[in-house]
Amino acid sequence: MKNVLLLLSFYTFAFLGRAQDMYYFVPFQNKIGTPFEIENPLHFLSQKAIEKRQKENISITEQDLPVNPAYTNQIKAKGATILYTSKWFNGVVILCSESSLNQIKDLTFVKANEIRMIKNRVDVESERRKKEKRSLKNHQKHKKTHFKEQISKYEYGSSYTQNQMIGA
Repeated sequence: MKNVLLLLSFYTFAFLGRAQDMYYFVPFQNKIGTPFEIENPLHFLSQKAIEKRQKENISITEQDLPVNPAYTNQIKAKGATILYTSKWFNGVVILCSESSLNQIKDLTFVKANEIRMIKNRVDVESERRKKEKRSLKNHQKHKKTHFKEQISKYEYGSSYTQNQMIGA
């Protein structure tokens, strides 16, 4: 019984802790130390992308280099979940608690004063549910409209007008 209570309290604490998590964009200072090199674009760009750049006379710059994997590993080590990386904005979108964020702000490669909260987890889940509801309503509305369009005066024959008048 004691083990069950302990396990239940752990899950409750874990759930409440995750409910406080927020989404943040964390920009990095630079791309120093990245294992990628502009001279070897095949390590981070597809052949098709390279050919397209050559065709359009677009040079490959430091901005095209991926986010430094050492930076992302250190962010993960602070307890954050990395959702997206952006090589052009040189940063990551993360989901983490406020205490993890405070640890991340202390990392030397992070532009701490430019970290932006995107949304909290509850808002994101709420928006997702709203979109699903709207989608379901639109589907049901389309289904009703489509059904009405299929019913024609030929299916009702001479009683079509009378049925339409009484809303049948």
